[in-house]
Amino acid sequence: MRIIAGRRKGMSLLVPGGRSVRPTPDRVREALMSILGGQFHGEHMLDLFAGSGAVALECASRGCSQVVLVECAAAALQTIEANVERFAQPDAIQVLAMDMRHALSRLADDERRFDLVYLDPPYGLHLEEVALKELVSKSLLAKNAQVWVETESAELLLVDGYQRFDHRRYGRVHLHGLTHNEDVHVP
Repeated sequence: MRIIAGRRKGMSLLVPGGRSVRPTPDRVREALMSILGGQFHGEHMLDLFAGSGAVALECASRGCSQVVLVECAAAALQTIEANVERFAQPDAIQVLAMDMRHALSRLADDERRFDLVYLDPPYGLHLEEVALKELVSKSLLAKNAQVWVETESAELLLVDGYQRFDHRRYGRVHLHGLTHNEDVHVP
């Protein structure tokens, strides 16, 4: 696995061993970056359930000024730390070694806001629904933020205020592009 484009193009990334982490395939990352316009200009990005950190590091390579990676699995954290060290841009990258709820509370306490959020939770546990609610209740989304959710299903329960503006399928992986509007309430 490698960084596809940007300042660190071609940098190889380590991947955690075992089956507890399911890295986002290069093809899916490349498609997501294409959808997002390819380059960033100082945006703040949050990668929940970061796994190897590949999505966040790709965003940092392409111009996000701040990326936060959240992960609680020990093997994945070791891999993220090694990848971040090799990336050699410590001011732009923050790793939170904790579960999603604690991380979101900490980020809210720090009054952080994110322009781009990527959710790739373990499949089948419906953690994306919890994360989507927490992002709103803790005011972590910047105005016009995009939230991308990776799932194994074409179905995604939209929680209050979210609207799907895009859906793509790449083999068994589905990407759902969401925005949040406080004036929209999903029944």
